[in-house]
Amino acid sequence: MSSRLRSSKVRHVYADLPKDKDTYSNFVLDSTMGDHNFINAGLKHFALSVKGGGGQVLVVSHGNYGKVNQNGAPPILNGHKSAVLDTAFSPFNGDILATGSVDSKICIWQIPEGGLTESLTEPALRMDKHFKKVIFLEFHPTSSNVLASASADKTIKLWDIETGQVGGEVKCHKNLIQSMLWNEDGSLMFTTSKDKLGRMFDPRTNDVVAKFTAHESVKAAKGVFMTSLNKFVTVGATKQAKRELKVWDLRKLDASKPLKKLNLGSSAGTMMQFYDAANKLLFIGGKGDGNLKIFEMASDKKMIHECSTFSTGANPCKGLCALPKAACDVMACETMRIMKLSSTRASELRFIIPRKSDDFQEDLFPDDYAGIPAQSAADYFEGKNAAPILMSLDPEQRTDVKSTEFKTNLGGATKASASGAVVAANVVNKDGKSTKDLEKELAAAKAKIKDLEQEIKSLEQQLKSLK
Repeated sequence: MSSRLRSSKVRHVYADLPKDKDTYSNFVLDSTMGDHNFINAGLKHFALSVKGGGGQVLVVSHGNYGKVNQNGAPPILNGHKSAVLDTAFSPFNGDILATGSVDSKICIWQIPEGGLTESLTEPALRMDKHFKKVIFLEFHPTSSNVLASASADKTIKLWDIETGQVGGEVKCHKNLIQSMLWNEDGSLMFTTSKDKLGRMFDPRTNDVVAKFTAHESVKAAKGVFMTSLNKFVTVGATKQAKRELKVWDLRKLDASKPLKKLNLGSSAGTMMQFYDAANKLLFIGGKGDGNLKIFEMASDKKMIHECSTFSTGANPCKGLCALPKAACDVMACETMRIMKLSSTRASELRFIIPRKSDDFQEDLFPDDYAGIPAQSAADYFEGKNAAPILMSLDPEQRTDVKSTEFKTNLGGATKASASGAVVAANVVNKDGKSTKDLEKELAAAKAKIKDLEQEIKSLEQQLKSLK
């Protein structure tokens, strides 16, 4: 009797635990509780809230392994009066960091090129329209300088950090917001709250596309978009506090039943999920856990296939975050890099899909986010949507973001534009043209079109007079 093994190119995904010398250590994590991930990472740095007066944030450049205090007290950001609950790096400029705090304020920081060398107390911009603590921050995935913030005042505000103004506000939540997530092009947002409901809506108009009971427990539930599969996955808990995963039809979220349910065991910690869309791998961990569960999502009847359970080490997990795909070593077939945070140490978990060839694996690494805004904040707030700009991950073909430095305005250590605004990254495309070059060409083309339109109008009038 022959057994048939399902064909899978990612089944054997694995990671090696890093040695202590290849981790970041000797900090004391802030103990303020919450449903946030406690750590956030961009292409250049990672940030976490540490214990100390005010709201201290430690920002470490990737690759600067070892004890963060090996050369004395590390430089920090300290522009808040109370603990920082969440941080977010701009997807278009790895040196722009947003921090949200118990003091209800949001600070926008410009990290100097090369990383922090001295502590900063004055941000480039401070925004203060919330009335209670700020619990979640998420940059828009395709629009330049658009930031969403969720607060304990039960509102979500959409900011243009270039002006510091609120461009939109969401007031559909009657209970505490427990998670917040953009879809791939930022046209929709998904949230969960303490009323057990998952909501999907356009935050500019407050139009709710779908509202459904995600999980039966009041514990935080979280979601992940799987648009290419027309699926949406939520992780949460049952009434009996057992962890579970549910797969939903993205086109029918109002349906009373999910397509699939999976028991993930019983543990009290909030779950955190990360999705590798290119290889359809779902990584799920939890606070207090010592392992990560890895699943392969599929379009077949089973929908979800377990790959492995990976031990992340002896120290319990305090938080997790995933780096942008562009940070992965594609020539080593690294498909996902997740940072694990414990009380005094942060480590990188590099997940590899084994391949015998040393060549670039195009099937594992299709084009991905280029780190280039597809539209401006003004375009977004006018109601426009734009698909993300992609780039090849082949090292010989890829183009990457080049950050521009802010001009000093505040008279302090931080850098700001002449109006105190945050400036978007200047980027270079595959033809070697920067954002400014393309903007100039676009303005010239628009002027030419305007002249041609006037010429056409004049010719039409002349023709009409001859008839």
